[in-house]
Amino acid sequence: MALALKSILGAEKREIRLLENDDILEATFFSECLDFTGVRKAERAEFRKAWYDRSLAKLSDRDVVLVDPDNGLVVPSAAGRPKENKYVLPEELAGYYARGSSVIYYQHKARRKDEFYARQHRELVHGQLFPDAEGLALKFRPTSQRYYLFAIQPRHRSIIKEAVDEMLATSWGEHFSLLQEGDWAPSGVE
Repeated sequence: MALALKSILGAEKREIRLLENDDILEATFFSECLDFTGVRKAERAEFRKAWYDRSLAKLSDRDVVLVDPDNGLVVPSAAGRPKENKYVLPEELAGYYARGSSVIYYQHKARRKDEFYARQHRELVHGQLFPDAEGLALKFRPTSQRYYLFAIQPRHRSIIKEAVDEMLATSWGEHFSLLQEGDWAPSGVE
């Protein structure tokens, strides 16, 4: 792994796709971009569903699925518009979860307070789409702030929490804040 990473760091052109290599990460990747260029408005939903179905087929037996949209969870102003491809839909996250995967999704922090994202994630994870899920959140503080939000399957709870705790105990810990489970629990649940 170290040699493969070193060759990428030494290259003149660094590209994220170069990390999609079994010598670096033992993972399954679905890197197909959702691009609406040239897709008529009336065809976007069907186009997106076909793209999503391909992702489900490729990732169906994975314990953890990381979803990395450009911006995060869809916002009302983007729904049904050409830029909707920059967001993930709640039903898409739920589809991975329904197949037994714990789901981690990226959320870019826009001009809203942390409480907005906490409430949004809490409502998502504790809603009907994610039965028995546990929420967890990591906030990456340097530069523009962002979140990594988790919908954890019951069978993955201890291993994911242990992995997060181990990561936070390294030098990476100074860059992240763990938003405690109580921050994400539904009202009245501790």
